Amino acid sequence: MSQTIDSEGADSTQNNNSQRQLSEMMDAGRSFSGNERNCCFLNIGNGTFADISGISGLNYPDDGRAISTTDWDNDGDLDLWISNRNGPRLRLMRNDNNNKNYFISFRLKGNGISSNKDAIGARIEITPNGKKGNPTLIQTVRAGQGFLSQSSKCVHFGLGPETEKIDMKIRWPDGSIDSFQKIVTNKRYLIDQRNPKPEEVHPRNGKIELSSSAAQRNSPKDTARVPAITLFKAPNFTFQTKDGKRIILPKENPLLINLWATWCAPCIKELGDLSNNEELLRKSGIDVIALNVDQLSNSGIDPKRISDVLQKVKFPFLARNATESMINLLQRLHDQIIGLNEPLPIPSSFLIDPDGNLSVIYKGPLELDQLIADKDHSAGTLNERIIRSAQIKGTTIKHPKSMQRSMAHEASIHSRHGRNWLMAENMEGSIYHYNIAHKLNPQSERISS
Repeated sequence: MSQTIDSEGADSTQNNNSQRQLSEMMDAGRSFSGNERNCCFLNIGNGTFADISGISGLNYPDDGRAISTTDWDNDGDLDLWISNRNGPRLRLMRNDNNNKNYFISFRLKGNGISSNKDAIGARIEITPNGKKGNPTLIQTVRAGQGFLSQSSKCVHFGLGPETEKIDMKIRWPDGSIDSFQKIVTNKRYLIDQRNPKPEEVHPRNGKIELSSSAAQRNSPKDTARVPAITLFKAPNFTFQTKDGKRIILPKENPLLINLWATWCAPCIKELGDLSNNEELLRKSGIDVIALNVDQLSNSGIDPKRISDVLQKVKFPFLARNATESMINLLQRLHDQIIGLNEPLPIPSSFLIDPDGNLSVIYKGPLELDQLIADKDHSAGTLNERIIRSAQIKGTTIKHPKSMQRSMAHEASIHSRHGRNWLMAENMEGSIYHYNIAHKLNPQSERISS
């Protein structure tokens, strides 16, 4: 897999081509090393390990990527920060083991001359005092221990229940050695190579704001609500009203485009729900159009069969037959938002905002209360749409660098789709996306060019 481009002046041609090929493979349904649950192995002491993933508390249906360890809550045991490719993107697994075991933790500082200041590569050996036969424990200060992660540079040792003092030896990166005896455990120490004497470090003051909560597990559903984070311009549709007037949708109101078929029982029930809630929908300012897809697969179907269904449910909104070009446009819009480019199911619905942007896709029957709540989804900032679109409640990182990166990523999406529209010889769509990309990231020379 290609390397990430980290600087504006770097040659991104090879990277862009590789990313494009990877995206095309994913959109076509190919595997992207997905569904990689975190595994947990127990050292059973004879040179082998036992897989205890199922009972570890870490066996979530996550597509795991990185794990880092640190004593986050300062209670003497290591907690885990886990990042995932899917949501939740970040988990804190707090270790609340209430055993009586001891611990000791060291932060080393090199002299900055013959050893690096972070003491990367230093080796610590400790021997617990007390009972004979206690094993010597060894750890090394590392700069990185896994993919996309950096654990704390504090070297943490978990000890037994009766280990009140330890002896230790440090082999610094330059090969020099310092030794210490009878260091009291259940404490944290800083040791500076320039003045090698263990100095106790007290834990930070203040209450940690993150509190524990029950892990959320979403059960598989036959329906899907897909809110848009990136706003893509939806096509305009031209229809004729019963009195022969020409109407172009969407207009000034949110528009719900509903795809249905006479052979689809959930579709007919959904049409009935829309009919029964006409007053609520009109009061909420939502226009509705139902597009029947029967004639796309069966050109010989009797049109009366379609009209009979609409009359039976007393459908009060605009209803027309879908054309192949309409479905192709909606499928293209779906494929821009959703990674796996699967054919649209029936029923499906598209909520278009008053500015003509795709706001939400509903695959399967929609819920009326959710539709009403979604009518203003596309309004607001990018950060607000990210929060509203998350399947699990949470917050976003508001650090300026993170927000700048988020805007740059959004700009790259619009830039890519501007290029796609240009290749499809749709100059209007290409200009639309390139303009948004430039507004989001005006410093990018690649977008400006």
